[in-house]
Amino acid sequence: MILSHADLVTVKGQPFNAEAAPANLVPSLTPTEQFYVRSNFDVPQLRADSHQVSVGGLVDRPFVATVRELRELGEATVVTTMECAGNNRVSLVPLPTGEPWQGGAVSTSSWTGVPLHLVLERAGLRPGVTEIPVSYTHLRAHETGR
Repeated sequence: MILSHADLVTVKGQPFNAEAAPANLVPSLTPTEQFYVRSNFDVPQLRADSHQVSVGGLVDRPFVATVRELRELGEATVVTTMECAGNNRVSLVPLPTGEPWQGGAVSTSSWTGVPLHLVLERAGLRPGVTEIPVSYTHLRAHETGR
């Protein structure tokens, strides 16, 4: 899904970073088109019908699954507020490096998806794992639009 950014205040054009306009922070749930965007990279445009997720590393059962197959593991819905650590950075003196966020890098939404613990249970996460890196390096050209 490609969203219009008309309801957001652009903080940086490339990669796209934008915050919610103050008037759009009033509802208890932030509409998707008004949710702030924080990214160090271009936002991938993935296709749920063809995108695959590869799970490997320190696991007993590495696997590749489609979005449909992941959903078969079970989904959960949570309501949560997300806030960029740099929110309201422009009010700091001296002004630190980073994006010039005002006060709109915060949004609340209802999220539905497969809990990470279900994916890791299927893979058989081994003892001693201290980090779980995520990589988008294997996106196919038709999924990224490039």
